[in-house]
Amino acid sequence: FLKDAAKKIKTLAQDLKVVMVMLAQMTDSDSLQGSKAMLNEADFFGHLRQLDEKEQRVKPGYNYCLDVMKNRSGACKKIALVFTGENQTFSA
Repeated sequence: FLKDAAKKIKTLAQDLKVVMVMLAQMTDSDSLQGSKAMLNEADFFGHLRQLDEKEQRVKPGYNYCLDVMKNRSGACKKIALVFTGENQTFSA
């Protein structure tokens, strides 16, 4: 189901010449059924996650990370972020 949605979103984005974002929630075991098929369709694929305690000691002040796993227009990397719950915002 997610693979089909990803394909349709990609086609729509190409037709409209816009950026489309598809979000999906990971399971407790950090898996997503159909994620490999979605990865093939995507120009960008990232995983937003909380930093563990060790990572927070290395990056004080940061509490989340965007793991860029695929980026056709740039590098794959880990981007430390600060999530402010009261405003529901992320900042780098």
